[in-house]
Amino acid sequence: MELQPYGKYIFIGVGGLMVLAVIFWLGTAVIVMRNTKGIPLAINDFFSLIIDNKIDEAYYSTSDNFRSRISKPQLNKLIKTYKLKQHKQTRFDIPQMQSANNSTIQGKLVLKSGREIPLQFSLVRINKQWKVNDLKIN
Repeated sequence: MELQPYGKYIFIGVGGLMVLAVIFWLGTAVIVMRNTKGIPLAINDFFSLIIDNKIDEAYYSTSDNFRSRISKPQLNKLIKTYKLKQHKQTRFDIPQMQSANNSTIQGKLVLKSGREIPLQFSLVRINKQWKVNDLKIN
């Protein structure tokens, strides 16, 4: 079966649009991955400091905004209430970029007991370093 002359042009046009869509999708994925690189590491470092009983270091590894809203005693109470020192692993969704230097990410903190605690982190990039800006426990 032979395509009509205009059929070839439609086929080429649709193929070209598909190629452009794939290029756009890949470009977007690369930009998101590059911009969010380091977010899970920043959160895991925060919890590692808590597990190692380095609460002061964990507290001062956060942003100024975090420290202005949550005092060290409040962080200690949060750690005790939710047993954050029993952290086993974290599972995160894909970070949502609010701007080039602000992101939110939803996830779950899995304790050694198997209990899962839903979390939402807000992070801010300061001097190319991601810092915890807010923590909400759902």
